[in-house]
Amino acid sequence: MSFLKRLFNRNSESTSLGTSQSICPYCNQALEPKPKRKKKCPHCNGTIYVSKGNLLTEEENFISAWVHRLEGYGITLKQFQVERQKLSKQFGSQASPNDTVWRILNTLVTKDAGTAYYLMAALAREENKSPTPYLAESTKQSLLNYKKSGVVTQVKAMSANDNSVCPSCKAMAGKVFSIDQALRDMPIPHKCTSDYGCRCGYSAEIGR
Repeated sequence: MSFLKRLFNRNSESTSLGTSQSICPYCNQALEPKPKRKKKCPHCNGTIYVSKGNLLTEEENFISAWVHRLEGYGITLKQFQVERQKLSKQFGSQASPNDTVWRILNTLVTKDAGTAYYLMAALAREENKSPTPYLAESTKQSLLNYKKSGVVTQVKAMSANDNSVCPSCKAMAGKVFSIDQALRDMPIPHKCTSDYGCRCGYSAEIGR
């Protein structure tokens, strides 16, 4: 049985990731002393991650991080594994952790579109893809929620206010837009020139 198949079978039945033993999670060779932080295995050169005393593979570390991000939506490791199994059956081969996260985020759009699209932007960054389309959808949902409230008619552009903010967003910070104008032109995030993707947003301008 291949390592990936063994890993998938192990993870599909467990409620935790990695191993608490002092062995490499890739090649199962003994490690002395047990790593306390990220390091390369001296036997197979695999990158070992450490989380709560457990030694994880790179894939397990990715899964652990995303399950933690999604736990507020009730997503557990077991549910992640179930979704991965479903997707693997659909693909006819083992689905990647990234594809599984995309599937889960798409199901969350109906519950909280703004946050789901924001998390999609984070995943796109990790895959070296442009986060802008997902940031635009997330921002759009926030603006629509303001409009739906019936209380807010204008919003103010808010900068992330650090040295990484692009010149366009710095210049836009503090400007007030009607919600309809912001929805029409979408200056946030489309005017952003940061390679990382826009981290700015809007705040409600009540009483203006």
